[in-house]
Amino acid sequence: MKKIFLLLYLLAIVSPNLFSAIIVNSFAPTTFNANTSLMDQTLGVTGFTIENFEDNNFVDGLTISANGSTPFSQAPPVNFGSSLVWDGTLGIDAYNSLGFPAVTVDTMTFHLAQGASSFGFGTANMEIRRNPDLNIVVNGVTDLGPISEMPGYFDTIVTGSQRNIYVRLDAVGETINTVTINWGPTVSLGLDNIVFDHVAFNTAPLVPEPTTFGLILIGLVGFIYTKKS
Repeated sequence: MKKIFLLLYLLAIVSPNLFSAIIVNSFAPTTFNANTSLMDQTLGVTGFTIENFEDNNFVDGLTISANGSTPFSQAPPVNFGSSLVWDGTLGIDAYNSLGFPAVTVDTMTFHLAQGASSFGFGTANMEIRRNPDLNIVVNGVTDLGPISEMPGYFDTIVTGSQRNIYVRLDAVGETINTVTINWGPTVSLGLDNIVFDHVAFNTAPLVPEPTTFGLILIGLVGFIYTKKS
């Protein structure tokens, strides 16, 4: 019995990541609503910090880098037209906003200074023929797969430039520190003209899931038991 409790204690200490996950929630372009309050309710980001890219300065706690550059805390937004933004009239991309040459951007990373339990963003102007392997990678480790394969994705090539998808990531048992839009194995035209807008994040304290609490409790009981024995 002593050995069993000790084993459970060690499991609780060394393996919390076994019980962590990133849950992907995706929303079709039809979710867009000019009334952002109503849209935020549907997207599940009500009360979140929102970066709408309507001015040069990013909200506190958010910086953006491309190709591993020093993160930017400000950048000029661009008027891409009403069909390419998720709020207001302006959005951001790597070419026009961050100033990277066309067809050179392989990664674009959102940095969250305080970490977040949830993170969301809208995209526009993506085409599978040009951007087939744009993957979402969380914290530089967790690859969530191609954006184009997520439920609700609508390809720009079907009707011309327009919104593609809104993605919200919810962390379970971990904190989101970075979210990278990353090329997969197929190299094509880069990220330079893909529009990002309505970035949302929640910096509320992360509450471990019940499984993690249970393991910690069992581990504590096992530790006390071994000490008394």
